Amino acid sequence: MPLDTVNSTSGELSENAAELLPGAKEVGADGIMVDVWWGLCEQEAGRYTFSGYLDLLERCQKLGLQVQAVMSFHACGGNIGDSVNVPLPGWVLELEEDVPELFYRDQVMGGVGGKEMEEEMGLGQGQEQGARNRSEEEGKDFEDAVVLTGALDSEETPAGNTSPS
Repeated sequence: MPLDTVNSTSGELSENAAELLPGAKEVGADGIMVDVWWGLCEQEAGRYTFSGYLDLLERCQKLGLQVQAVMSFHACGGNIGDSVNVPLPGWVLELEEDVPELFYRDQVMGGVGGKEMEEEMGLGQGQEQGARNRSEEEGKDFEDAVVLTGALDSEETPAGNTSPS
């Protein structure tokens, strides 16, 4: 599916994406692949919103299409061909002041003091003290919320819940 399957402003399923689904079924596709953008789903730390993705899942279910959801923990936008701009969640970007090593840095542009790359966090950064002490278990909340929400029962799932709210 296109990068802008879920509208980066409203969080709802885009009209273009909704129109593509019946065509996928008509040409014999078994399913679709869609990016589930972290920057859209967890704009507030620990609060997950999946309304556009739920709409997509419901439509695919009705058409008998399988869905491969790719958990996209990086930013999107600013590159050739990008039709959408989805940054990392704002609360993550705000952590850079307290945890300067949170993002990869461009060594060509100055080594240790190089320009931070706010497209994705460096490896293992969920364990950083400044990263709101998110444990490995809490780091799985996003994926758990996607799985729980996949039951099509809820549009929002708070972190740590064991069932959709």
